[in-house]
Amino acid sequence: MPEKRWMEGKGYRFNPGLITDIEKYGWENFNHEVLFNELSQREAKIKEIELIVKYNSTDKKHGYNIESGGNFRKGRYYKPVICLTTNRHFRSIKEAGEFYGIRTAYISNCLTGRTNFAGEVDGKKLTWIYANNKKGD
Repeated sequence: MPEKRWMEGKGYRFNPGLITDIEKYGWENFNHEVLFNELSQREAKIKEIELIVKYNSTDKKHGYNIESGGNFRKGRYYKPVICLTTNRHFRSIKEAGEFYGIRTAYISNCLTGRTNFAGEVDGKKLTWIYANNKKGD
C-alpha cells in the first residue's frame, strides 16, 4: 500500500529536499497518485528507474529523487562510487555511508548535484562521483 510507504510524508525523512518542502507546504498540498497497479516488486522497481530517467527527476529542477531508483538488494544493481577527497572506492553508496558514518541520502545528494559535498574527514569535505563517471575513463 502506498499509504504505508508515504506515511503522510514522514516516509521521506531521509530526502532533505523533499522533507523540507513537505514541512513548508504541507503533505496535503502534494499530489499523491498511484501510476500502476498489479506489478510485481521487480516490475515496479524497473518502472521506477525508467520514470526517474524519463523525467530526469534526480535533477532538483525536475524532481525530488535522490537516487536512480529501484534499490534492488544483494548488490546486483548498486552503482560503485568514489570519494574524490580520499580516492577511496566503494561498491555502493550504502557501503560508503557505512564506512564514513554518513547517511546515504547525503551522498546521493552530492552525486546528483544537490549539494557539493557529503561528510567530512579530518576537516576535509568529502566529494563524490559515480565510478563510471570518473574523468579519463
